[in-house]
Amino acid sequence: MQIKEFIKSICVKQLDRVYEKQLAAKKTDYHSWVCEKEAKEPVFDVPQGEDFVVLCQKNGTLRKGALTLLSSAFDFVQQAQVLYGDEDFLDKDGRRKEPWYKPAWSPDTYLSQFYMGSVIAIRKSVWDRGIQGDGEWLGREKLAETIRDEKNGCNITCIPFEKCEEIKGIMLSMLEGVGGFEKNCHTICRYGEILFHVHDREVWQDYLKTSTERMCRKVGKSLVSVIIPSKDNPEVLKKCLDSLKGLEDIEILVVDNGSSPENRSKIEELLDGHRYLYYPMYFNFSEMCNLGVREAKGDFYLFLNDDIEVCGTTWLDKMKKKAIQDYVGAVGLKLYYPQSKKIQHAGITNLPVGPVHKLQFAEDAGSYYFDRNKETWNCLAVTGACLLIEAEKYKEVGGFKTNLQVAYNDVELGFALHEAGYQNVVILDEFAYHHESLSRGDDITKEKRERLLRERKTLYEMHPAWKGADPYYPEELSTDGLDSRIVPAYYSAGNEIQKGMLQSCSFGIQQLREDKCLMVNVEQSVPGRLRGYGVVLGDDNACYDRYLVLSVSLQDLSEAVVVKTERQYRQDLEENMADQKNVALCGFDVELSREEWNRLDTYYIGVIAVHRVSKLKLLNFSGWQLRGKE
Repeated sequence: MQIKEFIKSICVKQLDRVYEKQLAAKKTDYHSWVCEKEAKEPVFDVPQGEDFVVLCQKNGTLRKGALTLLSSAFDFVQQAQVLYGDEDFLDKDGRRKEPWYKPAWSPDTYLSQFYMGSVIAIRKSVWDRGIQGDGEWLGREKLAETIRDEKNGCNITCIPFEKCEEIKGIMLSMLEGVGGFEKNCHTICRYGEILFHVHDREVWQDYLKTSTERMCRKVGKSLVSVIIPSKDNPEVLKKCLDSLKGLEDIEILVVDNGSSPENRSKIEELLDGHRYLYYPMYFNFSEMCNLGVREAKGDFYLFLNDDIEVCGTTWLDKMKKKAIQDYVGAVGLKLYYPQSKKIQHAGITNLPVGPVHKLQFAEDAGSYYFDRNKETWNCLAVTGACLLIEAEKYKEVGGFKTNLQVAYNDVELGFALHEAGYQNVVILDEFAYHHESLSRGDDITKEKRERLLRERKTLYEMHPAWKGADPYYPEELSTDGLDSRIVPAYYSAGNEIQKGMLQSCSFGIQQLREDKCLMVNVEQSVPGRLRGYGVVLGDDNACYDRYLVLSVSLQDLSEAVVVKTERQYRQDLEENMADQKNVALCGFDVELSREEWNRLDTYYIGVIAVHRVSKLKLLNFSGWQLRGKE
């Protein structure tokens, strides 16, 4: 080996060692993190509390102070009649692992799994009403214990259980008694703290496999209006229509916004007597759906993209069974990418970066975060690509809003239904294939990206309270970028937002090699905040410094500004790009001051990667543009 190459190899090994130390410092151990967090939590003085009953798993221990926390919660949240909380696993060495963070009250999730879990607190007055039909149940529990909480001035009755079958019946009675399966339920609340440590993971398996049946409103004779917006896609539409054959009590309405004469003729032939609404117009998904609604005669509306291929014969009955419940708004279905079991949609999650599809691109095998890919879950919104809703509920909230022409109209509908007191549902034990983007392509052009950003801005102007908020996705779960996994947020607790200072770019375009091997993804571009990653494919990423570059031109960097980025830990890159070397610290998260932000006009966003040994300089731009002064 030549001396120069030998010296380079030594330098690379040194950089790798530095990288390993930085990575170790960024990674966070849950036990240490949660113990430190709980030690810092303030203790509040509370007024005299009300007596309550706690149903508590035998196989584990209550967190220290859990009963006081619950007592305080009942005092502060007067409307709460039932409380449940989060839990984790305590191993034989006394170390805490695997936190289970729960969603807000989710009645349909509860019917699918006993997610409320190991600690459920019920006001004594509610408990006494609920057990009147089975008055001996409490008396039979030999291990029941009543504790006097002198601090809060209340009696707390602890009733241990082992299998949730033991309490499933009486819990259903309690939950129904406090309006848990009615609109606008605010009496059942999640207490967002770890309250219990299980000693055996089999406890959780018992919860996940326990479903609950309840008497509910039945679906009688009813008509479903299937509304399909479509233009110039007869071959795609045919696959969708063929998949609907054999379904009873449906009418099909295809809304066409201007197919060519040749394709119009083909579509008319395909429909074979079904209704064809031909309205030449600019593409507006919301308006096309509403045109279909005006002509529809059904008790339910089923909105389908023309690139949906439904599967099986039971999916529609399951959707109707949910949609007809008084408290349920929109109902969606699990969607796969074609010819695969790769998830495209399993409910919409609303993050600080905007609405996203959690679990997107995940292979639907095994379980993701306590069976989040299985059975039935409540969520804030479902995709309009396959959405069922009762006609009267759709009209009640004004349907799809036409000022959201392409994107986020389904999310807005979900927000509006939730604000009206309804629960939205996604059914995950049935599926359809979504041949996504066949109809109108991906949002990759400059114009489409700008339209997407405009419509996202409109969405949050219409519903400002929901910006970055989602009651079904606890804040203790990761909101990093567009990470589609569902993982605890403590993984990235070692990261800190970088306070960026813009500097003139010292690199000339002639010094740089524009190369797609530098993968650049900007996941968040909002006023004052730039977040994403830059990965050099096929090389050792520990050897590169990275600069975020903002340039008015893709060909000329003379007016560009840069920020040297600090390394951010990205566990998703570490997992998803395991074939690449040292990618875990390739993230960036830069916050600019208002003064810095106001310096910007419209810039392309890219990354410059400089190899610290070879001095190779790579450049690549993302597809995003930044509008600073807005």
